[in-house]
This record gives sequence, C-alpha cells and structure tokens, in this order.
Amino acid sequence: MPKPPPIPPPLTPSKPTPLPGHGSIYTRLLPPSQTTLPHLHFTYPLKLISTPSPPSTTNTYQTVFQLTYGGGLVSNDQVHLRIVLEPSSKLCLLTQGSTKIFKQKVDGDITRQALDVRLCQGARLLLLPDPLQPFEGSVFSQVQRFWLEDEEEGKRGGGGMVVLDWVTEGRAARGERWGLERFESRNEVYSIGSTRLLLRDALVLNSLPSTNSQEESLCSRMDGLVVFATLIIRGPAFERLATFAKNKFSEEPRIGGRSFGTYDDGKVRGDSGRNRRDVLWTVSEVRGFVLVKVSGWVLEEVRGFLREILIDGGDVIGEFGEDCLLCLR
Repeated sequence: MPKPPPIPPPLTPSKPTPLPGHGSIYTRLLPPSQTTLPHLHFTYPLKLISTPSPPSTTNTYQTVFQLTYGGGLVSNDQVHLRIVLEPSSKLCLLTQGSTKIFKQKVDGDITRQALDVRLCQGARLLLLPDPLQPFEGSVFSQVQRFWLEDEEEGKRGGGGMVVLDWVTEGRAARGERWGLERFESRNEVYSIGSTRLLLRDALVLNSLPSTNSQEESLCSRMDGLVVFATLIIRGPAFERLATFAKNKFSEEPRIGGRSFGTYDDGKVRGDSGRNRRDVLWTVSEVRGFVLVKVSGWVLEEVRGFLREILIDGGDVIGEFGEDCLLCLR
C-alpha cells in the first residue's frame, strides 16, 4: 500500500504546543492590501522575528526571520515550523545567517528540521534562507512540504512560491570540507484538493563508512565544489522569473547536443591562469515547476549568480523589495 500523504496545516490556528522547537505562522490580508500576522508562535530552540513591509509600500507583505539560539542546531534538535498563508497574503521567510548543524553527540541522534506550508488561493511565498552549514560529524535531515490550494479543480489564483534550498561544505577555515556524516534535504509539493504529489526534489549526501575500501570519500567526490543550491519557482506571480531562467539557460552554448549552463564573471582564476567558470547550473521544468540547480567552487560566485537571476527576473523585487535578498548580499 502506498504511504498516505501528510496532512497540511489547518486553516484555523490550533492551541500553541509546548513541545520544544515547534512554531507556527499565519498571514492574513486585510483591506485594502495590508498583510498581517494574526498568529505567530515559537518555542526554544526556534525563534521567529517579524518585520512588516515599509509603510510607503502599497503592495504590502510580512517578513519573518527564522532563527535558532546560538546560530545553529545541536545534536538531536527537532525543529518543526507550520505556516498558513491565507488568500492573497504574502510572506517572505528569511534567516539572519547560515544555519549551522553541529556534530552528532550520541550514535543514533539525528538533527531534524521540518517545514509545512499551506498556500491558499492567490498567496505568495518567498523562502530565501542563508545556506545550511553542516559541521564535521553532523547528521541532519530536513523535509519541506508545500500545499497549494490553487491546484484545486476550478480555482484560479495569482499566487506562487519561490524557494531556495542550499548547503555549503562546512567550516572551510578549520579544514572541514564535506566532513558531515549524513545530510538529507527533501522538498515536496502537494495539491490540497487531490492530495496529489506534484513535485519531490531531494539531495542526499552520505559519508558513512563503506565496506568497499576503494570507495572515495565524500569530499573527493565533490571535485572541489563547495555549495549546492536548488531554486524552485512556481505560480503566475513568478511567471516572469520562471521564463527568464528558462530563456537564460536556452541561450547557453551546447556541446555534443547537450546544454551546459555556466556563469563567468570574467575573472582569471586557478594555477593554470585560464578563465575558470565558477558556477555550474541547469534548468528543468516539471509539471509547471521550474527548477534551477546551481553548484560552484566559490560560494560568493554562487551568491552572485542567484542574485542575478532573482533581480533580472523582476518578479521577486517587484513583490517583496530589495531587502528580501539579504542572504545573497
């Protein structure tokens, strides 16, 4: 029997749970165009800080920063955040720095982070956190689920979502390069009406010991890459951004009938003295989703590339202003 899909967050806020690491956010649009936060709750080690859009902004939104005390998650921390965006409301969810994943202290302990988001008709979500930073010896699992009401039969809305999910190699200054034990991040998108799975995207990195002594370490298999990122774009609100990403990729040079997207700022790098293309990227379209996959040898080059996509695409800045790109500065 197939496993039943999880249940989306309810439309009515439930009584706040005292469980550690749990939180909930509800956004609501009040006339004429004021997005508010009627419900915001969190418990240690999770912390949420809200900031409204500037008073001069006519198309208002709410910004919430997701934090953890100490700047990271220690061994066996369990964080679960539920979000409901009521019809036509807008939420920008950010962080104030990389989420550090500390070393596993007890065998069997897994640090977990879960996010469940319900987007009602016309709602718009922008999720742009700083990258996850798993330390040496860490074990981490993340699941982010998104429930789209606009997918219900007969409904038409102008909502959408832009989600960035990315991870870096660790503390390079201390010689940590992909020294994690295990890292898993999954993004799933469902239709509320049919509970149909629309998209599942996952990244799994594993450096657990193998019985095969000839198997390369995780770090050696990375070929020097320091970051992996996935940008998920969906909905009419961000149609211009999706089209821009697809067109940009289609204009890339093709080798042997295949397209290899790259980003080059023209700088000369490497011992050979030749131009090194510090960002590798690709674009795919699946069931109305546009996925931009990015990796690179220099974190700042990947930041610059993602910033270029989001700024030149136009929709994100128009909906949420320039401050939404804090993680890419």
